[in-house]
Amino acid sequence: MNTLPQSESQRDETGDLLARSQKGDAQAFESLVRLLQPMVFQVALGFFRDHDDAMEVLQDTFLRVYRNLHKVDHAVGLRGWVFRIATNIAIDHYRARRKRGERERKLTLIQSGITDPAHNPEERSEQEDRVKRLQAAVDQLSTRERSVFVLKHVNHLKMKEIAAILDISLGTVKSTYFRAVNHLRREVAAGGEA
Repeated sequence: MNTLPQSESQRDETGDLLARSQKGDAQAFESLVRLLQPMVFQVALGFFRDHDDAMEVLQDTFLRVYRNLHKVDHAVGLRGWVFRIATNIAIDHYRARRKRGERERKLTLIQSGITDPAHNPEERSEQEDRVKRLQAAVDQLSTRERSVFVLKHVNHLKMKEIAAILDISLGTVKSTYFRAVNHLRREVAAGGEA
């Protein structure tokens, strides 16, 4: 499911809320937050499994949005602008955690290929091991690789949308995604041989 498109009526509502928020209407800003909060929370959960970490990203995102509302000209680009802020804040939080060595924060992944629940304990254990190897492999990705992977697989964005959000070329997105997926395949396969 793509998180960016919106209908014309949603754009009109968003435009009205944006205009009123820019004039200092606190209730309009609260409504704008409620409208955009699910999208921002999804972005945050794509980077952090922990609810508290996601809430921190959510709060920081809307604080930055509030401080910079004057920079948005119209509602059409508002969702993309907020999405980009949320992504950048999530990346910043992830980098800070990584620098502090808090590697216990794991990425919530779509468990493609690992989604069927195991019927017996041995299969369940093998499935849990694959998920752990995949999460560990994602943690080893560079910040850019992780961002592209999360935006593609957790937020279900198209490559063009990822390029716009991260402000990089489409070719860079594709090559970064290719490297990330190959790294994940190698790491998960290598873990299975141990």
